[in-house]
Amino acid sequence: MSGNSWAREKLKGFSTKCPGLLRFYRRSREDVKRKQFATLQRENPVDEKLVVFESFWGKSYNCSPKAIYEGMLRDKRYDDYHFIWSFQDTQAHRQLLENPRTRLVQRNSKEYEMAFAKAKIWIYNMSVPEYMEPSKNQIYVETWHGTPLKRVGCDIIYESDCRRSRQETIAAFEKKGAKVDYLLSPSVFYDEVITSAFGLKKSGNEAAVVPTGYPRNDYLYHYSLDDLRQIKERLGIPENKKTLLYTPTWRENQYQSQGGFASHMEIDLNELFRILGNDYVLLYRAHHHISTYDWKQEWEGRVIDVTGVEDVNELYIISDMLITDYSSTMFDYGNLGRPMIFYMYDLEEYREKLRGFYFDVEELPGPIVKTTQELAQAILKLRETFVYDEKYQRFQKKFNTYEDGDATQRTLDLLLRGKDGNQ
Repeated sequence: MSGNSWAREKLKGFSTKCPGLLRFYRRSREDVKRKQFATLQRENPVDEKLVVFESFWGKSYNCSPKAIYEGMLRDKRYDDYHFIWSFQDTQAHRQLLENPRTRLVQRNSKEYEMAFAKAKIWIYNMSVPEYMEPSKNQIYVETWHGTPLKRVGCDIIYESDCRRSRQETIAAFEKKGAKVDYLLSPSVFYDEVITSAFGLKKSGNEAAVVPTGYPRNDYLYHYSLDDLRQIKERLGIPENKKTLLYTPTWRENQYQSQGGFASHMEIDLNELFRILGNDYVLLYRAHHHISTYDWKQEWEGRVIDVTGVEDVNELYIISDMLITDYSSTMFDYGNLGRPMIFYMYDLEEYREKLRGFYFDVEELPGPIVKTTQELAQAILKLRETFVYDEKYQRFQKKFNTYEDGDATQRTLDLLLRGKDGNQ
């Protein structure tokens, strides 16, 4: 870790004890970087055939940026374009260099800032750094990373995040919303929610929301049986086992003084497998905000830590059932029409103290359970009785309205038309 990175992490650690210091540090740093980036933009003309990508702060090669990038590689209309990917660990993604039109940059490096200063198109799924403002000649596409059940951005109602106040969160999201050119939407529900969460009415930027669908979900409509076989083989999942995917979200009240969020296994695994028997494998995937979680090797073979699998789509397609709480994975998984269970052991606290919801959880297309025993019984029941019923179909229509496997193509068409839709 560099000296600057070490200093940033140490300052983050003071957030729970001295939030004022952290806010002062952030403001000062952002002001300096904003001026430096604006200078880079003035001094370097926009390259009309350059696209820059980043996913989850440069942690991974996945989500809608990956789908758009791979779509561009297949589309002859983009044959003369060049591409830059930003990563925290460029060495781990050197396979992308097999394409001669692609190069990698280290996140937060000088090359990183130059890439954004020059690229005509920015493709991001977590909002670009606050100091970066696209020029009038650049196109900023915010793919975001999931339909929310829990309140986001300008819509939060509780002071539950120790890193910043509610008003600071609202101000930050209003700034994000004001500079987006395109915000990709998978549904009518999302159109309304993301407009509110990003304060788009305040900035007069409601037209940024476009009904494309989520490019990342196209794969869920086009995977092959060979994909299933290869992924299971790579993860060591026996063909005769039923596969359960567990994707709990993060919680603001589990922030650690040293930085990052913790997660705890809230399922009694001994009890779960006592009831289920030996027919199941549980895949555990921690949220991307989680930095530490209590993992025990004694469950090796029956519980598999798949947090390191970059593309969650691979886990969706091999799973017979999803177990989640308030995570947006429920909406993506819904495209497969497979059973889901909602393990909401802290439902009242989460809804009434931490985040609040955009809709009544009774709309969810599966049982809501609060104990390990209830979870195990729900798994066994759904294995025998699950049907893609009217409730599930209503869920899909409301939350995945535009999803049909062609979202990437619609996005590529949109980008070629430019900001005003006439190019």
